[in-house]
Amino acid sequence: MQSFPRVTDYLRSGLYRWSGDAAKFEGDAYIEVVCSPNNPDGSIRKAVLKSGNGKTIHDLAYYWPQYTPITGAADHDIMLFTVSKLSGHAGTRLGWALVKDVEVAKKMVKFMELNTIGVSTDSQLRAANILKAISDGYERPDLQANPNLKMFEFGRRLLSMRWQKLREAVKASCIFTLPDFEAVHCEFTGETTETCPGTPLTYLMY
Repeated sequence: MQSFPRVTDYLRSGLYRWSGDAAKFEGDAYIEVVCSPNNPDGSIRKAVLKSGNGKTIHDLAYYWPQYTPITGAADHDIMLFTVSKLSGHAGTRLGWALVKDVEVAKKMVKFMELNTIGVSTDSQLRAANILKAISDGYERPDLQANPNLKMFEFGRRLLSMRWQKLREAVKASCIFTLPDFEAVHCEFTGETTETCPGTPLTYLMY
């Protein structure tokens, strides 16, 4: 969140300015960015503002089953995703957007054309193979028997184990504490699970 005002100020656009917390915003024209699940607390967030002249962008970088229970299909007007949080391939430097409004999508494409040199072919091919490997683990019958090939379940087990070890270490320290997360039914896995944020060390509270 701290990077948003810096980027806004750096661009020095005459079309918009950083206005801070959406809950304190007064006005009719805006672009609201909703990070859900929120980083770092993993909480599900919803848009605060509602106006015909405003646009809401949902940053769903962490909305994957290994991090948080999927409680419903994501069906927002503008949704952003990234390979770095999906599978941990941050070096691929590739993200994507799902946009309902064709005109908004065209403006986003033009912005990328004017402000970047595009995404390298190497990154695109790497991301395509990553996504294929993930989908194969769920769609190919010959891979169904191996639970380690189902990326979301594997990631969930790994993060749960890390959180358990962290909680044990924190409890033994008698100095720090960690928040508890409510168990919620996940529509993707069919299980009732807790949130497992990917940045557990940020939760240590003195």
